[in-house]
Amino acid sequence: MGTVGALALATGLGLAVPPAAAATSTPGATPGVTANSITVGQIVDLTAPIPGLFEGAKAGTEAYIAYINSLGGVNGRKIILDSRDSTYTAATVQSDVAQMACQVFALVGGYSLLDSAVQSTIDANKLPDVSVPIAQSLAEDPNVYSAWPAPLNQIPLGPMKYFAKKYPSAVKHVGMIYGQQTNHIASTFIQAAKSVGWKFDYTRGYGLTETNFLPDAVKMKAAGVQLVFDFGSGQAAVTAAFLKAAQQASFHPIEVQENNYFQALYSLAGASANGANFPFSFSLFGGEDAARIPAVRLMDKWVHKVDPSYTAFSTDSMFGWTSAEMFVDALKQAGTQPTRTSLVAALNKETSFSANGLLPPANVVAGVPSQCWLLAQMVNGKYKRVSPSPKTGFICSPGGLYQIPGAPKAVKR
Repeated sequence: MGTVGALALATGLGLAVPPAAAATSTPGATPGVTANSITVGQIVDLTAPIPGLFEGAKAGTEAYIAYINSLGGVNGRKIILDSRDSTYTAATVQSDVAQMACQVFALVGGYSLLDSAVQSTIDANKLPDVSVPIAQSLAEDPNVYSAWPAPLNQIPLGPMKYFAKKYPSAVKHVGMIYGQQTNHIASTFIQAAKSVGWKFDYTRGYGLTETNFLPDAVKMKAAGVQLVFDFGSGQAAVTAAFLKAAQQASFHPIEVQENNYFQALYSLAGASANGANFPFSFSLFGGEDAARIPAVRLMDKWVHKVDPSYTAFSTDSMFGWTSAEMFVDALKQAGTQPTRTSLVAALNKETSFSANGLLPPANVVAGVPSQCWLLAQMVNGKYKRVSPSPKTGFICSPGGLYQIPGAPKAVKR
C-alpha cells in the first residue's frame, strides 16, 4: 500500500489517537548500543485492522538488516530489529514506543496507521525515527527522516504536466473517485491538477466497504469524462473493481493510476487493467526492473531469503528496505562509538537519497519529495516501463511541485 493509500485508509477509518505522556530516556545514555550489537525498533500493523496489512514493512526492514549483517554489520556490530505489532491500538503503540525510547538506538522502517501515537515520545527523547510516515504531523516532524518524502503540502506535478501535454482535451474532462473520508487529501490533488490545466467533470467520495463502482462508470461516461485519475486508492481490490466496472459499462477512458502498484492487480482486474497508465515515484521493485537495476535485484533476493513465504511485493516492503538502508548509511558515518546525536548529524547530510536507484533522489533533510518519476503501463498482465521512461532511472522533466498556499516548504530541523 502506498503512503497516499494508507493516508486514505487511515482517514477513512476515522482514526483518533488519544494524547499520552511521553516517556523520557536517561539523559546522556545511548540506548540499544553494546560492544557487538545495535538494537533498533519499529511499530508495524501486522494483525489489525486487516491481518497482514503492513507485513511487508517488517519483511523489507528485516531483509536489509540481514543483508548488512551478512557483511559483518556496521563497525563490528550486528543490527538487531525489535519489531512490534501495533495491534491497531493506540495505547499499545504508545506503551511500546515508551519502552523503546529507553531500549533502542532508533526507530527504523515502521509503518502503521497509528504512527502519530509515537510522536510525543520521539519528540521528548529526540529519538530518531527513520521511517516513511503516514501521519502528516510526522512528515513535518524534525525527528523523522523519510526515505520517500511525501508531504501533502507539496505535490509532484510531473505526471500531471505530462498527461496535460499528451492529452490536452482529455484532461479537460477528468473523473475521480476517492475514499469519502479523505476529502482533504483528494482536494489537495485536485488543486495540484487544476494548477496545470486539468478540469474535473465528476468526483465522488466512496465508502470503505463499497465494492460496486458501476454507477460511477456509467455517470462518468454520461458526463463525458475522458480521463480517470486515481491518486492512490491503496487497495488493489478498489482499483480492480473500478477498472472492471468501466469495462462492463463500455466506458474506455484514459486510465491514470498514480502509485497503485499491486502484484494482485491483474489477477483481480483481468484484461480490464491492460493499457492503464501508472506513474510511479519508485523503480519497479517487484522484479520488473531486476535485470537492469542491481538494487532491485538485491532487494528481491533478500526479502525472499528472509521470508520465503512473502511473495506479494508492496510499497511498504520497499519503504522498510529503503528506510533500513538510509539508517545504515548514516550509522556508518556516525563513528565507532555512535550516539543518537552523531546519527542525526549523519542523517542531516542526506540531501539526495536514492537507495542506489530504487528511488528518485530526494532531499530527506528538508522533507521535500522528488520531482522525478517513471511511467509504466499494464501490458499483458505485467507492469512495463513505457516511453518517456528511461530503461533505468527516472523522468525529471516535466517536473515541479505544487506548493499548498501557506504551508511550510520544508521540515525545520
